[in-house]
Amino acid sequence: MKRIVLFALVTFGLSFGQVKAQSFSMARDTTVIFTGASGDVHNTLTNLTTDPLPITWRMTNSSIASGWVVSGVCDINLCYNWAGDVEMGGTKNCTVNPSSNMDFKVQYNATGGAIGSSSFITFRFVDGNTGLLKTATFIATKVPTGVVNVSKVDDDVVLYPNPAKDDLNVIFDPNSDVKNIAVYNLIGKIVSIYKVNGNSAKINVSNVPSGIYFVRLLDGQGRVVATRKFTRQ
Repeated sequence: MKRIVLFALVTFGLSFGQVKAQSFSMARDTTVIFTGASGDVHNTLTNLTTDPLPITWRMTNSSIASGWVVSGVCDINLCYNWAGDVEMGGTKNCTVNPSSNMDFKVQYNATGGAIGSSSFITFRFVDGNTGLLKTATFIATKVPTGVVNVSKVDDDVVLYPNPAKDDLNVIFDPNSDVKNIAVYNLIGKIVSIYKVNGNSAKINVSNVPSGIYFVRLLDGQGRVVATRKFTRQ
């Protein structure tokens, strides 16, 4: 009898964990666009259940470049004002219909920003029934006019925030075989080097003196895949 009860409890526990793990999904952890003036960064939240899914969301981290404006943040119900409704981290609520998608988007305007500058916002999404939590980051980078809203520029390398104060995030093409990221100063002296896995890395630059630096992405043979410039505030 004890074995039957134990088996039932284990089975129930596994089933509950699976339901929690599969109640919703995000299409991407990070979405990047390149824009000449303005553009919307989209991501899709999918309700994987056959019931209405209550979702709460809020901003958890952001870096808006000088000259940029966030025109709005939109869930399935409303578009919210960034400065008054979202930037302070207040929680918003919406419901995604059974087996349906929610198009969540951030509306950027980079008209007053410098070429090469980037802005990003990270949001936390929580299932109101199970507590399942996922985060997603929405990034826009300004490129010269005429190269707008494309999915790939050069080698598809994004640095943010730039300028950086504590951490510099680097996102790159997963097919580029990047194994190491090196930071150099203006005279070509190596400051630090980091091993990476996947297609992104977070580099701590808090101990680096203020100034202009270069990031070099290196493949498995030590060849330079890409070079990008950033500023340490």
